[in-house]
Amino acid sequence: MPGITNPTEGYFKDGNWGWDGTQWRKGAIPFAYTSQWYENLGTAAAAGGTYSKNSAVVPAGYIYVLQALSIENDTGGRGMARVFARPSGLYTCLGYTLAPAQFQPTYFSGQVVLKAGDTVLVIQLATVAGDVIYASVIGYKVAIV
Repeated sequence: MPGITNPTEGYFKDGNWGWDGTQWRKGAIPFAYTSQWYENLGTAAAAGGTYSKNSAVVPAGYIYVLQALSIENDTGGRGMARVFARPSGLYTCLGYTLAPAQFQPTYFSGQVVLKAGDTVLVIQLATVAGDVIYASVIGYKVAIV
């Protein structure tokens, strides 16, 4: 039988076909959710000066979708805290707090799509030895298949 019910027809070949409401079309770039993206970017013993840490680089063949990012100094309120996305080596500030109090997080929540080679970055200024920095990123990973 010809048409969409015949698995030997092109509609089924190699998958990636979808109905657009009028006809079957080959999909352009299929994506597949692979897993949650969570990274701990903090440490229990920040050195004096400035604390900064990048997330892992998004690998080739993936996009990561950032949903939340935060940093907080649980030992004391210090200098400015900032959170950044870093697409293509450029810094895009997602949030900052000029002088956060102890336990006050600086955070971003929303959606940022990161491609291969991109990272996120957290920074806490004016740290002293022994500060406890909590920082993390959460979102999800999507494979380009």
